[in-house]
Amino acid sequence: MKNKQKGAVQLPLATSFTLFLAFISIMLGIGVCIAIFFPVDALVRDSRKDFINQEMQGVGRQITSFIEQRNSLLKDYVEFPVVTQTVMQPQANQGNIQDFLDDLSLLGSKVPLTLLDFSGQTIYSTGNNNNDYEYLYQSPPNPDKDLVLKLVFNPPINQAYDWQIIRPILYQGYAEGFLVAEIPMEMLVNAVGLKESSENHRIQIRDNNTTFFDIGLQDRPLESNIPLKSLGLILSYNSDETNLREGREQLIFELIASLFLFLVLSLLAANFFGRRYLIYPLEKLRLFAHDLAEGKSIQMVESQHRFSEISDLERYFKDMVNKVVNREQSLQEAKKQLEGLNTQLVNQQQQLVHSEKLASVGHLAAGVAHEINNPAAYVKGNMEVLKDYKTSIQQVIGAYEILENEIDNADNPSLKDLVTSIQALKKDQDLEFVLEDIDELLRDSLYGMERIQKIVLDLKSFSRVDDSDRTLVDINQDVIEIALRLVGNELKYKCNISLDLKALPKLNCYPGELSQVIMNLLINARDAIHEKGEISISSECIDDVIQIKVSDTGEGISEANMLKLFDPFFTTKEVGKGTGLGLSISIDIVEKHGGKMTVSSQPGKGSCFTIVLPLVNPSDTDASCANPSTKPASQA
Repeated sequence: MKNKQKGAVQLPLATSFTLFLAFISIMLGIGVCIAIFFPVDALVRDSRKDFINQEMQGVGRQITSFIEQRNSLLKDYVEFPVVTQTVMQPQANQGNIQDFLDDLSLLGSKVPLTLLDFSGQTIYSTGNNNNDYEYLYQSPPNPDKDLVLKLVFNPPINQAYDWQIIRPILYQGYAEGFLVAEIPMEMLVNAVGLKESSENHRIQIRDNNTTFFDIGLQDRPLESNIPLKSLGLILSYNSDETNLREGREQLIFELIASLFLFLVLSLLAANFFGRRYLIYPLEKLRLFAHDLAEGKSIQMVESQHRFSEISDLERYFKDMVNKVVNREQSLQEAKKQLEGLNTQLVNQQQQLVHSEKLASVGHLAAGVAHEINNPAAYVKGNMEVLKDYKTSIQQVIGAYEILENEIDNADNPSLKDLVTSIQALKKDQDLEFVLEDIDELLRDSLYGMERIQKIVLDLKSFSRVDDSDRTLVDINQDVIEIALRLVGNELKYKCNISLDLKALPKLNCYPGELSQVIMNLLINARDAIHEKGEISISSECIDDVIQIKVSDTGEGISEANMLKLFDPFFTTKEVGKGTGLGLSISIDIVEKHGGKMTVSSQPGKGSCFTIVLPLVNPSDTDASCANPSTKPASQA
């Protein structure tokens, strides 16, 4: 038999082993993913951050290099004599400076060049220059400064800031003028490749107060700054995390795919070797155990296993099988002995019950004999009287016969005298009373005989020991009243009987055994009453159980005796008066019917025994307290 817990699912060992490996593999894979992914992800993030920072550092160096190279070239230009002469004598050198500046370029790129005097007034410009350079006069740049740079907003041309590289023209240590190169922002953007760099970034050039250039992903805030110290500017930037996120997702996918493939291969390998070297030997032992449980003869062949634990387990199992077989044989022998002892106990129990019945019958023999003797005595007396009546009737009838003969001879003169003598005889024999009394005598005789027959039938019903089948009976009539009739002679001189028998449904039971229970309780109640007392018997149906109560006003039961009241051979009666089996057999009979017996007692006031018998049983499923089968038999 397989024991299964309610709601639990039992799986084969092989399936459980496979699921266990799968679970371990999955947990291991998750652990490995966590252990690898986060460090790798952090490494990728840091590497990308460093890479972007280096890239932006390169952009900053390119911008700085772009400006410094042109500043250096412009420095060389201002040292030409024609530039110095023109600043000192603008009118005299106007033609020369125009030719000179028109031919100049900055690293191959033509940019507007403007020559200014020391007051900031334009001497000559190669472009359409409308810029105001008054700031050079108001705040002249430091001549010792290597790079003077200014960004000027130029809305008429490109709506953007342009770069102004300013080089002072020195004469004997004083700034006599300035050469300004106007570099458009677009030129720097194209030269440095800021458009390409801004595809995945936002790049901004600014100082502490003004933003001069902003390109790239405008919806992303700036996070990092690179100072361009030589230019006095700040390069701010931010990066697009989309590529990083896509790279991370790709990394995760590849990592999971590789790990999944590894786990599948590991699971298959572990499952193969686990089944071969672990599951199959255990399955073999399971089949052996199943055959052993089914009582089949098994033979275990020793085999070598790769795992010493499996070999030990198989050897221990073999030893256990041998012990189980030996113990089973011992149990079979013990079972036969117990069956024999059980049969003996059943026979002895039946003998005890029969002995108790015989003891009860013997105890009641005098009363039963008295009950039978009384009706038999007046039946006998009535029969003797009937015998005398018979003689009188015969005499009268004989006289009538003579009269009949005389009547035939109508001429007989003595007819009148004969009729007179017959009438006198009828009066003398009281024939009228005799004829009336015969009916009464016969009725009393028949009643007496019926009582004898009833007592004999009750005694027979009570004393039956071969009653092996249940009978559907009325507890009031076929159990309680029979018991009362059997012990009535023992009770009527000492006890007043009070009955409260309500209507009951029929019960499928052993009526003779239940009568013995009631009779035992009645006899015990009589013995508990010393002089004169009362015994009450009640029956009723409550919640589909029949409840019978037998109470008395006797001396009661002490608390010490209550604990062993139903023990076999326990009695408080005098030696030779009781067997001590009455209550023990009674409670066994009640429990045999699926009921229970309880007792309550108060010393000096009396006791009450309660019997509860269930109505529902295999052969009487329709019985209930709502459908009583008899009328109430309550009487006192």
